[in-house]
Formats: sequence, C-alpha cells, structure tokens
Amino acid sequence: MFISKGDVRHLEVTDEGTFDVKRARKHVFIKKYKLSRMLKGETFANVQKRFTHIVNHLIGLGKTFDKEELNIKILKCLIEHGSQRLQQYQSQRI
Repeated sequence: MFISKGDVRHLEVTDEGTFDVKRARKHVFIKKYKLSRMLKGETFANVQKRFTHIVNHLIGLGKTFDKEELNIKILKCLIEHGSQRLQQYQSQRI
C-alpha cells in the first residue's frame, strides 16, 4: 500500500491535534480538581457525583491517584464547607 506525503502530514496534524486537545482537557480537569469545593446549598451526594466525574475524566486522560489522596481531597471539601456553616451558625446566635 502506498501512502502519500499528504496523507502522512494529515496523520501528523491529526495526531498533534489529538495530543493538544487531550493535554488541554487534562489541564482543565486538574484545575477543577484543585478548586473542588462544596457549593452553597449543595448536598453531599451532588459533591460526590461532581468529584467522581472530575476524577474519572482525569483517570481516562492518564492521571493516577492514590486512594488516600482522593479521600483527603473530598474530606477537605467537606471540612471547609462545615467550618463555613459553623461560622454562619455562630454569627446568627450572637
């Protein structure tokens, strides 16, 4: 089978585009992962669903996680939210 120079160039451009898109998506999901917080009025189930969605995308893009890292990250999200709610509660009581 004969492959022309144009076909080879097309394959190179397609491959580079795929790599760039994958890298860009990975950066977006890493940023979402780092900025994960429990939103105001959000339930734990919704936080878990959103967090799992982000982590699954990152795993699909080649990122690896330790279970401990994921547990600590989700707990930090909840602790920050819990401390904010506690502060709100305390300010209402004064």
